[in-house]
Amino acid sequence: KALYECDHDTEAHVRRTQKMGSELGKRVGLSDAQMADLNLLCLLHDIGKIGVADTVLNKSGRLTDEEFSLMKKHPEIGYEIMSSMGENIEGLLDGIRYHHERFDGKGYPDGLRGEDIPISAQIVSVADVYDALVCERVYKDAFTKEQAFNMIVSGECGMFNPKLMDAFRKCAGEFERLADEY
Repeated sequence: KALYECDHDTEAHVRRTQKMGSELGKRVGLSDAQMADLNLLCLLHDIGKIGVADTVLNKSGRLTDEEFSLMKKHPEIGYEIMSSMGENIEGLLDGIRYHHERFDGKGYPDGLRGEDIPISAQIVSVADVYDALVCERVYKDAFTKEQAFNMIVSGECGMFNPKLMDAFRKCAGEFERLADEY
């Protein structure tokens, strides 16, 4: 709730990300326990934005390099916030920390690559990017669903796991429908 108060677009974004992530999770055969963890991760993946200044979160127009550096800290901030929540949440913590890592190793915060990135974080990343592309924000116009789909499968948005791209292609219609919710 605190995050949604900071950034009013976030609540709808995390709900769409949760539904899209769930579709991808089913397509790649996650277990029931993994699906439950993934649903929680989708809701909490941006929790670290609580620690990013409202002036950066809600800025209209392009972020400066300094502002983008601040925004890039939200996975680590989220990890720190949630690490105080107790034991047995390592998967959730890793998903929060690594949801901006890229399969090609050019992501952040740690530059993980390939299978070193937890599958839950990879799934959230695909859903997160798709939603960010198709939704209008104060700082950018929305892409069409077809443009977003093509950008993701072509690798234009960053490299994703090829196995996830196969699943993404199969549920693209569902992603399009879910993008219209909220």
